[in-house]
Amino acid sequence: MQVITHSLMTEKQEKIIKSALELFALEGYAATSTRKVAERAGVSEGLIFRHF
Repeated sequence: MQVITHSLMTEKQEKIIKSALELFALEGYAATSTRKVAERAGVSEGLIFRHF
């Protein structure tokens, strides 16, 4: 039996989510800016607003 997995998110969306979760754990939600998330994910801050 072959199992096919397909993410509903793009690679960049996954990087953004992963980066945000890491920063929330390290710095707390209130101290995490979209700029920090974008830098950690290697994307532009505008892309975060476009996807989310």
